[in-house]
Amino acid sequence: MITQNKYDPSKFYVTVLKFNTNPEALVDFSEFGELKGKNYEIIDFQNPFDPTQKVEGVFGENTISFPMNWNKSMQPNGNMPYGVVHTDATFGTFLIQFKTSEELPAPVFKEEIRLSLAENGMASTKPSDYFISGYSDAYTNDFSRELNFTCADLGLNEVQVKVKSEGVVKWEGTVKVTVLDELKPELTLQEFQGTIDVTLSNNFELKQEHIAAGVSDNCGENLEITYSPKTIGCEDFNMPVKVEVTVKDQSGNTTTGSTVVTIEKKKVGK
Repeated sequence: MITQNKYDPSKFYVTVLKFNTNPEALVDFSEFGELKGKNYEIIDFQNPFDPTQKVEGVFGENTISFPMNWNKSMQPNGNMPYGVVHTDATFGTFLIQFKTSEELPAPVFKEEIRLSLAENGMASTKPSDYFISGYSDAYTNDFSRELNFTCADLGLNEVQVKVKSEGVVKWEGTVKVTVLDELKPELTLQEFQGTIDVTLSNNFELKQEHIAAGVSDNCGENLEITYSPKTIGCEDFNMPVKVEVTVKDQSGNTTTGSTVVTIEKKKVGK
């Protein structure tokens, strides 16, 4: 049974009587749809001063869950022959109060958020990430940009946040969002065997495709690939030569590796 306080419409008295021992009871509040999105507090009517017997939540669906596993009751003063106890999990009396926006704390914005891009080159935020405190579903939050960040957002971004209460902008703030790429590029190397006609040249010029089987990065563009040596001279022909390879992305993350190159000399021109 639900009874609304005629003097304070934000308060309701709820009596639950059920025929099972489930630790909760879902009470239909659909007729009070205007309260959706508002915060509420449920107090045990038989023990209103015990902080452990209170429940807070946000009214989001048509039903609200009431706890049926509270078992403490406030004892009366004076000489009573028996202590007051809850009957069992089938019966409960509660006070539920919905908080209006005026009763909710003012939001406090964060100064900065730092994000690291994932392997897919993205980082996501949610509205509550932009607040130190005071975030509530009872407010409407407008952001100056979408809350997903990509490689194009590397560095400092400023996000303007407007918080509306009952359709009116009451608070505004700017949050700095620093987007970082901290993942190293991936480098797959391969060994290479080549030949050179020493009648034409005494130096073999190594190319990237000779030694790198694959290079990738979560922010795949603007990769810098360096390797040494770039030239194999005649003194190193017919023997394995170690080649050091480094890949660096636009954020300075580097991956290094080494492979082996063998160049056989031939005299094709004679």
